[in-house]
Amino acid sequence: MTHNPAVFTLEPAAVGEAEAAKFVGVSPRTFRQFITEGRIRPVKIPGVRRNVFTLESLRELVDSWKRIDETRAATGQRAGCQ
Repeated sequence: MTHNPAVFTLEPAAVGEAEAAKFVGVSPRTFRQFITEGRIRPVKIPGVRRNVFTLESLRELVDSWKRIDETRAATGQRAGCQ
């Protein structure tokens, strides 16, 4: 029986702040601002002092941006306009 390596490739359940910023496509400084504003919250893991973020929460953040963009496109609004 052969195994497809792609099936067994696991991505991490959570990543640090720098990796999270890369994942969503913003600078680390902007990502820290998102944390301060409450747009995303780190996961608290006992014994780990650094901020950790689940990939699920990062995907949800990116998906929320896509929904906003789709709504703006449907209503004819440009980014930055309210």
